[in-house]
Amino acid sequence: MIFKRIIIYLIDKYLGNYIQNLDTQNLKFDLWHGNVTLENLNIKQDALANFNIPVSIITGYIQKLSFHISWKHLYHHPINIIIDGFYIIAEPNTEIKHNAEQEEKKQYKAKMKEVHKIEEFRKEQEEFVRSKRSPRQSDTFLERLQLHIIRHFEFSISNIHISFEDKITKPNRPFIFGITLNYIKFQTTNNEWEHMKLIEDSPVIYKFGELNTFSIYWNCDVKSQSKENPIEDLHAKIMKNNETSMENMSYILRPSDIKAKLKIATLPNQQEYVRPILDVKIDFKQIHLNITHDQYSDLLDLLELRDNIKLQSQYRKYYESIETTKPSLRRWKFAYAVVVNEVVRPRLGYYQWENIRENLDRCREYHALYFKERNEQATRIEKQRARKLEKQIDVLNLVFIRRNVELDIKKNKVEKKQKYWWDRLFHSWSDNSNNNNTDLDNVMTLDEEINLNNATDDHNLSIYPEEYVDIDLSMELNLLEINVWSNVNDNDSQLTMIAQLVISNTNLNYQRRPATSAFLVIIDMDSLEMYGEDKNLIQCINKVECPSQKLFHIEFETYPSNTNIDYRINAISKSFEIIYDIITLNRLIDCFHPGVHRHLRGVRKKAYTIYTDIRHRLKFLLNYNFRNIKDLDVNIDFQSAYFILPDNGVYHNECSSICLDFGNFTVQGGSIQVDKIDEDIFEDAQSTIDEIDEDIFEDAQSTIDSPYFPIKARVENIQLHYIKSNNDRESSMHLIKPFTIDLDVLKCIYVNDAILPLWKIDGQISAINLQLSDLFFVRIINQIRSISFPETRHSLKKDETIKEVSHNLFLNLT
Repeated sequence: MIFKRIIIYLIDKYLGNYIQNLDTQNLKFDLWHGNVTLENLNIKQDALANFNIPVSIITGYIQKLSFHISWKHLYHHPINIIIDGFYIIAEPNTEIKHNAEQEEKKQYKAKMKEVHKIEEFRKEQEEFVRSKRSPRQSDTFLERLQLHIIRHFEFSISNIHISFEDKITKPNRPFIFGITLNYIKFQTTNNEWEHMKLIEDSPVIYKFGELNTFSIYWNCDVKSQSKENPIEDLHAKIMKNNETSMENMSYILRPSDIKAKLKIATLPNQQEYVRPILDVKIDFKQIHLNITHDQYSDLLDLLELRDNIKLQSQYRKYYESIETTKPSLRRWKFAYAVVVNEVVRPRLGYYQWENIRENLDRCREYHALYFKERNEQATRIEKQRARKLEKQIDVLNLVFIRRNVELDIKKNKVEKKQKYWWDRLFHSWSDNSNNNNTDLDNVMTLDEEINLNNATDDHNLSIYPEEYVDIDLSMELNLLEINVWSNVNDNDSQLTMIAQLVISNTNLNYQRRPATSAFLVIIDMDSLEMYGEDKNLIQCINKVECPSQKLFHIEFETYPSNTNIDYRINAISKSFEIIYDIITLNRLIDCFHPGVHRHLRGVRKKAYTIYTDIRHRLKFLLNYNFRNIKDLDVNIDFQSAYFILPDNGVYHNECSSICLDFGNFTVQGGSIQVDKIDEDIFEDAQSTIDEIDEDIFEDAQSTIDSPYFPIKARVENIQLHYIKSNNDRESSMHLIKPFTIDLDVLKCIYVNDAILPLWKIDGQISAINLQLSDLFFVRIINQIRSISFPETRHSLKKDETIKEVSHNLFLNLT
């Protein structure tokens, strides 16, 4: 009876805010066997209100929710969570309500989430560095508990359909989009991937996960929707297999299957490090993506409406604080209040000495309060004061103060231990034992440990073997197909596929070696083809002749084992051709032409933020790596890529065309590549060693002992052809004969040397021969003039629909 009350309390506490009319008397309990079942649950319409999402639930229903925890066999039986039937119908929420208290809580929660994220990342980095040097004899209770949960945890979710109905963005053309899923399961298996109960002492945990018939759909211009039995209608639209097709469903992502196989080694050190700690293999099979002009237009309108709602909710507080009845005067005061409070006053406040002094006092006070709180000496009033200060201090200062407090606490602990003679005597005895965790390790920061290891050249402190791989992740995609559909003519009732991109047999493999913090990434792609309405626009040239070879093969490895190099890069690409087709380009531009002007401030701001973040990170990483790199192994071989420009921009067998051959691009660099070249030279010259001049050996020796490592780049056989007929390409005429570009780069390994230059670059271009007669010159000019460039049939208009909806939202403020 006590356990039943506890279960009822937990269910009501965690599900009461989301489940409507939760009647615990109708729940099915079998606590002796560990079964708890809830059936026919209705989700509240305001279940998402606390998440500040502009979405409201019309209908929400959970058919069955059950838990199975075997209390009698907790360490031998699995923990099961089963959800059968999860249906939601939602709509956009345009009611703009300003709640100052809720907005303050939201900002404080987001700030502390960022602070905790930075602290957790730092702690994980410190733990990772120390774990390589300090083997632990036994696991903690929490680690054993986590391993037990992973070992026995299983879940199954089936019949999921989440639908979003939007009649506000486009009242005249409502649309519906959503996701469907037949089932997702995650269960324990044996080494044959068959479901079974796991043996407790098994050294390897086998897990199998499957995502069956997952799909995303977007139905445009939906005239009517059945409201009599919405749950049955949602259930009927869930596909059970990939072979059948559902009527009146426009899929962006056609139903796809994903399978994952996991192998988790529980004790790799006792298995002599022969297995990775985590071995994951993911099979995506086939992914089919589709997009139409109407779907693209609806998506832009939805994003525009969301930006308008977010913008109005952000400044509503200023509108409500204005006390006047005249609409024009109220709008002017509203604009003035927004500009003054959001732009002028914050910018002026940055440089006022009173604000600087107050901020400094707040930081000092928070340092003292947080120090007491960590030492469990703070009172309830002091804790409340600390929470109030956290709302006023920015993220950077919070992270800095909390980190200084942690260091002060560690140093105080060490100083207290050293005060007593029995502690010093105990530590003197423990130094002779096998315990490697010293007080110095607890006091030093991560940067100090790394600098100490670099200064002492102690790089072999890791307990892992150098070649051991602890994470092995491989993903396989058999087929990726992207289709673009549109109306060829304005009066067409059926959609036509105007472009198709097909990528087949793509593999990604990621391996991590913890001993040297190194990783290896391998990417393989079998073929890449793009089709227009009737033509193949991008294709691999020698795929028929060499079907076993990959189109792309890329390897990138940091700190390869048994070598002294920093990076190893191996990239190979086969020949492929690109054909210019004006018809396909024009249809693609018409398909993705917005038609109306949209601001999309939120999307642009988010995209710009991501772009600047990636740009700054890449700039920092490239500058740091290029300056501090000592040696590398580079082998890049990209075979010729051809660009064909046909007459009139339309390719057919009888037309003339201009063909640009970009040439064979190769890069070889590093001491390993130079050593291979030197070995070949010396082997060829071994028979005539007596005839070689001593200067050659001196040059070779100077190259080996040089403070520079070489990188040789070469673009070979760049040429331009004029083809009279595509049926007979052998009769083509060279407009520019093949020429070669050579580039020799020397990188200095001594970065801080003030005398030696960091880079030495030497480039050469062979003779460029241009062969052109007056007749061919006229033909080429006429052909270039005949080529039409991409254009659209539609002109840009103002979005009257979004403007009208936004105006209605603005009127709601009054």
